[in-house]
Amino acid sequence: MPWCWASWLGILGFFGIETTSFAALLTSAVLAIIAVWSGMSGNFAASAFMRVLRPIKMGDFVRVGGVAGTVHELGLFGTTPVTPDKVRMLVANSKVFGDNIVNYLTRTARRKERAAQLHGSVDPPVANKMLKVAIAKIPNVVASPAPEVDLMDINLMGAVIAVRPWPAPMPAQLMKTQAAYAGVSNMTSLLRA
Repeated sequence: MPWCWASWLGILGFFGIETTSFAALLTSAVLAIIAVWSGMSGNFAASAFMRVLRPIKMGDFVRVGGVAGTVHELGLFGTTPVTPDKVRMLVANSKVFGDNIVNYLTRTARRKERAAQLHGSVDPPVANKMLKVAIAKIPNVVASPAPEVDLMDINLMGAVIAVRPWPAPMPAQLMKTQAAYAGVSNMTSLLRA
């Protein structure tokens, strides 16, 4: 196709019509189109790799390109995660594939760790047993691997224990709600008595 434009410019130049500015304008337009297509082809190539390797799928909760959210759409040129506060973002596939991809839902369980400050009068081994029983009542915590409750530190207020359950992947707010219904939030008042 470029040879067609060149031949027309040659014919017009043969008849004495000045075509230098038109040729410069045409060249700059072609360069602009090439620059746009190079970025789009990078996104398209990243999309092809994502389709083959499948690091994420629709419905996964991921962190891609600096955005954390549930994947709503996997397009040819961009990925659309919806953030927990319902903001729909569009991340270019070249940025998704060129950066770290964190997929929170690929494993059956992920270990969570929280520290609990015990009152000075509470016996840590007794608290350990009580917390293990309470954690087992949370519906989302898997039985294997077993939850861990370990002594982490001792300070002026008493013992600090580390609670490490293995919940199935789910939004953090829902897990806190389930833990509260299972009695874990009330465990601190029980341990202080």
